[in-house]
Amino acid sequence: MLRKLNSEGIIHGQVVSVGPLEMKIKVGKNSVGKVHVTQVVDEFQDENPLARYSVGEMITAKILKKSKHFDDGVSSLCYELTLKPSLLGNEDQEESRNCSDTTLSTLSVGQIVIGYVKDVHDDWALLLISPTVIGRLFVLDSSTDPIQLARFQSRYQIGQPVRCRISKIDYGNGKVDLSLRNLDNSSKDEEASEININDIIGGRVSKILPGVGGLSVQIGAHVFGRVHVTDLHDVWKDNPTRDFKVGQFVRCRVLDVSRNEDGIINQVDLSLRQSLIESQLDAAAPSSSNKRPDSMIVEKLEDLHVDMEVEGFVKNIVSKGCFVTLSRKIDARIKISNLSGTYVADPEIMFPVGKVVRGRVISFDCATGFVELSLRRPLHNQQRDETGLITLKELHVGNLVTGVISHIASYGLFISIDNSKIVGLCHISEVSDNHIGNLESHYKIGERVRAKVLKVEEDRERISLGMKNKYIKDLRMEVESNEEEGLVSEQSLGTNISAETNDADEDRDLGDDSNLHPLSTPVFSVFSSPVEPLDVVLDTEENKLTDDTSIEGVNFATTNEVYESSNKRAKKRSKDLREAAIREAERKLVEGDNVPESIEDFEKLVHVSPNSSFIWIKYMAFLLSLGDADKARAVAERALQTINFREEGEKLNVWVALLNLENVYGDPPKEATMAVFHRALQYCDNKKLYLALLGIYERSDQHDMADELLKTMLRKFKMSCKMWLKRIHHFLRRGLLEAAHKTLDRALLSLPQRKHIKVISQAAIAEFKIGSAEHARNLFESILRNYPKRVDLWSVYLDQEIVLGDATVTRALFERVISLDLPPKKMKFLFKKYLDYEKAHGDEERMDYVKGKAMQYVESRLG
Repeated sequence: MLRKLNSEGIIHGQVVSVGPLEMKIKVGKNSVGKVHVTQVVDEFQDENPLARYSVGEMITAKILKKSKHFDDGVSSLCYELTLKPSLLGNEDQEESRNCSDTTLSTLSVGQIVIGYVKDVHDDWALLLISPTVIGRLFVLDSSTDPIQLARFQSRYQIGQPVRCRISKIDYGNGKVDLSLRNLDNSSKDEEASEININDIIGGRVSKILPGVGGLSVQIGAHVFGRVHVTDLHDVWKDNPTRDFKVGQFVRCRVLDVSRNEDGIINQVDLSLRQSLIESQLDAAAPSSSNKRPDSMIVEKLEDLHVDMEVEGFVKNIVSKGCFVTLSRKIDARIKISNLSGTYVADPEIMFPVGKVVRGRVISFDCATGFVELSLRRPLHNQQRDETGLITLKELHVGNLVTGVISHIASYGLFISIDNSKIVGLCHISEVSDNHIGNLESHYKIGERVRAKVLKVEEDRERISLGMKNKYIKDLRMEVESNEEEGLVSEQSLGTNISAETNDADEDRDLGDDSNLHPLSTPVFSVFSSPVEPLDVVLDTEENKLTDDTSIEGVNFATTNEVYESSNKRAKKRSKDLREAAIREAERKLVEGDNVPESIEDFEKLVHVSPNSSFIWIKYMAFLLSLGDADKARAVAERALQTINFREEGEKLNVWVALLNLENVYGDPPKEATMAVFHRALQYCDNKKLYLALLGIYERSDQHDMADELLKTMLRKFKMSCKMWLKRIHHFLRRGLLEAAHKTLDRALLSLPQRKHIKVISQAAIAEFKIGSAEHARNLFESILRNYPKRVDLWSVYLDQEIVLGDATVTRALFERVISLDLPPKKMKFLFKKYLDYEKAHGDEERMDYVKGKAMQYVESRLG
């Protein structure tokens, strides 16, 4: 029943339906009223104001407008009502109607309004400001948090109230743009809602620019900004744009805004650096530990000074050098002669676009904006750093050094000295005792050589080398003389440093360590000690030896490596004879013919085969069987002096045998072993030697020593996948599962992404064998989730489950694999593996089932 109270236009009615945007009221026999969601409350509330009403409830409302409604020829009155407390108490009906009639003309930019969600799309939401005005909230204007932006659709429900600011009004087209930015700013200034310097805003990656162009980021419905490559991260790394993808939401800080004469935005410079964003959000917040040092940040040319160290990204490579970008407004040039202290064969490979380089400022001009850098470190100012690199100050005339030929010129050889950043020149007149007309016919780039330091010019940062045989012979005689007098020291031996192991070797299978050296593991059963002193193992139990033979409890593997003369024609016959003699001597030893039984027999053998570590180690074992460890040490020293310096693998075997000897017979063993180890580091491949010593400690259950050594190995070879896996295996063998899991996490942070699959899969295999099978499954699942089509990973995963022997789990894994959408060749491999499993562990019924699945796959492909 409709009842008016005087002229106030207030009526009473009964609620007949409640929706998220509108509520219907029965106010008479043929009359109906409607309450729009925007006409319920005066102040903003967190929930839909219509939700408080229920069907059948009696309410009091005020009439805003009434109209006639015709339905099937029947006329009825329709009332537009309001429940706002401020309007219910207003006695002037005309004034109340004007107050509630929010139209486009009554709105202004910067005004705070309450909108109610009408519809939600991927990029925007439509909000009801009044019954006649609809505004649009763009996704990037809704938050600065990338997580919230990605959840835009799920954040808003139909009818949900949203307090927002009007950012733009298009009176001609009747459009209103809304924003959640600057809500706490009570100013109704139009500029308060626009993009300003130091604003923190949300963005979406719209394009990844080529090279070091950075990113193009959308920050508004029609506004885009640019993120320079130097503003992507606080800590710079090579090719930083690879961490982003198109469509990804990001949080940005506005660095600069340029406008045209009409005030329209032309370009916006943004930064994604977390330190800048955090400092703007909270000035009192502590600086991030990952923030780059302020001394490395160059924003203006006035901040530069000569010899200042700076970082930049390689922007372009040309024939005369490269260009590096230091910041948004500063680029620098590096001449090819200043790219490195060593010879650079191919600058494009060594300095690809996007690589981070650190150099020092040589010169700059603020007027022209020209900056020139050098990546070469002043050799005379270098100090030995944590990696132990040799500096120019540490080299002296007469030192013996080893290195690799990095460049061959008509006038000599450029040699990169091992364990340093120094390149020395061996003039053609100092290369050989005999005249050489064409160096390229005798030497190759990458060949390892040994040379003597002839001259050091610290002022010109130059070093001259000599490779003549007489230099090496004279130096060796000097060393032998010092040994006889008990005066052997590091200085008398010269500066001999082994080259670092090429990291490319890390991509080889961890289980195939036999590639380290062709000589395998002589194990002498004549010793009573639990660990054989001369056990030459260059790695742990992963070694797979295929050509071992056995005699009297002694295992041997032979090697046919011999000295390769530079003059091959003149030495070919003697080389063949020497190889034949070595093979015959070793054959007799293995087959039991003429087994040496005295010192004289062994002296004859080492005279015939002076470069065979196999025979020298057998000689040492014989002396140890007689209980004379001192003579065994003396034989090892003789072997190291006698074996040709080119036979690095043979020398390494002797060093490892000597380490094993000292580990058992040293006085005391710990100090004696470390003394030999530090000596060997000067001559051998450091990485192989560390692995050999680790194997010795693990086989002798010296866990404390192994722990300390592993820590050193990880500091020295932190980019080596194998070193991290060694530490994981070490913890797993000792049952320290939690420590192994933490080590894997550290490895993934240290290693490049291209090695992650290898380290995770190898760690998972180790977990299956000696750790937690459940954790191993989680590791495999984590990589297969990202690489579901890697059949090799599936195959390894299946093999480990088959070994465990749980048929239910194994068959469930097979079912997952054969349901993949892979090419026929790969599916054939998987079906065959499944069938082979059922042949070994199932029955005829299971085999028929697998064959049926295979036929279904073939039919689906044909169909």
